[in-house]
Amino acid sequence: MWRPNGKINIFDPTNPEYTLVDAMTAEKFENYSWEIVYWSFNIETTAPTLDALDQTYGEASDVQNKYDGPFEAYGTIEVNPILQELTKLGHQQIEEINFYCNISAMDNYLQGRIPKQGDIIRVSWIKTDSTRRFVFYGIGNVTPVDPYNARYTNWLMHCEQTNMNEIPEEIKNFNDGR
Repeated sequence: MWRPNGKINIFDPTNPEYTLVDAMTAEKFENYSWEIVYWSFNIETTAPTLDALDQTYGEASDVQNKYDGPFEAYGTIEVNPILQELTKLGHQQIEEINFYCNISAMDNYLQGRIPKQGDIIRVSWIKTDSTRRFVFYGIGNVTPVDPYNARYTNWLMHCEQTNMNEIPEEIKNFNDGR
């Protein structure tokens, strides 16, 4: 059992309690996770080819592969309740979700990349035992949430269903056998 030597300091970044909390939340997310595939927007690969207009928007139109991945990610999803009610009335709306995941685990899933606006996730909705409905979401906002001992433990990503015209062909055609 870990016993502190001397003064207990909440702000100690090497405190093993953080590892325990990260392991517990990551395990919870993995157990209850949906099938999520993640692509990270890679602005660094486009940086050498940016012209003046591309620098304004932060992307280059002549580069095909702007995304790293796919990465398998785990987390929980919360569907926007207002849109659920509107859908009951027969309105077709753009789907919005909140995606929660552990910060340390996401660092491992994305191999050191930080989630950011512009990333794409594909969520599999189960229709039957053998068929899935794939919905692609663009990440609009990434916020750290759930503080524990003055340190955030989870990411909250607000995601909105993305226009399929904005997704590269290699992402649209990705097949992982599901």
